[in-house]
Amino acid sequence: MADVVPAPGTIAESTIERAGRTDDLVVWVTASGVPCVSEARCPHQWSHLAHEGAVDGEELVCLTHFWRFGVDGEGWKQNVNG
Repeated sequence: MADVVPAPGTIAESTIERAGRTDDLVVWVTASGVPCVSEARCPHQWSHLAHEGAVDGEELVCLTHFWRFGVDGEGWKQNVNG
């Protein structure tokens, strides 16, 4: 994996090679400074979170359809009304 540590509130791209394949990752740091590593693609419609994502406090948000991911890797859909 590349040596990537983004600033708090930002996202960087990285990769990891394992079992003969390369996987895309995103490295992100929460607003409080907690470093996190996640799969680069949102499971909903495969949006790349380094390009179509944002850190919102302690969560990584896919800006395509507002799925949110916590530091524990759990994800959920944010209801957006209006």
